[in-house]
Amino acid sequence: MTLRETPASTLLRKTPTSMLSWETSASMLLLETRASVLPRETPASVLLLETPASVLLQETSASVLLFETYVSVLIQETPASLLHQETPASALLRETPASKLFWETPASVLLLHTPASVLLPETPASVLLLESPASTLLRETSASVFI
Repeated sequence: MTLRETPASTLLRKTPTSMLSWETSASMLLLETRASVLPRETPASVLLLETPASVLLQETSASVLLFETYVSVLIQETPASLLHQETPASALLRETPASKLFWETPASVLLLHTPASVLLPETPASVLLLESPASTLLRETSASVFI
């Protein structure tokens, strides 16, 4: 049986994915195998070498990818707004400067999961205020921080 005749799900059951990656592109595996199954044997970083993060996210929660992949890599191909559907901003901020997230994510979205006090070390208050009402920021940040 050739790779064209064998479902990726079957290949994964009988072949170490480390071997498959040499002959099978991640994009091919994803055509027939749920991405949520692949991470069990394949590091997300390997999948990302040949598969856009936006494709992986269709079937794999961002939180799963984060176990083995830098958020900064995901953000290169995936809008931060998409990542936020399943990943708390606090997780994104561990590896990605808030200033980079702001290119695609309103501060108000970041604040849903992240205390403003966490955002402020990397993001000027003036940037936060551009996209978030001060009343929203003040719920989690004392006025003295802004002053």
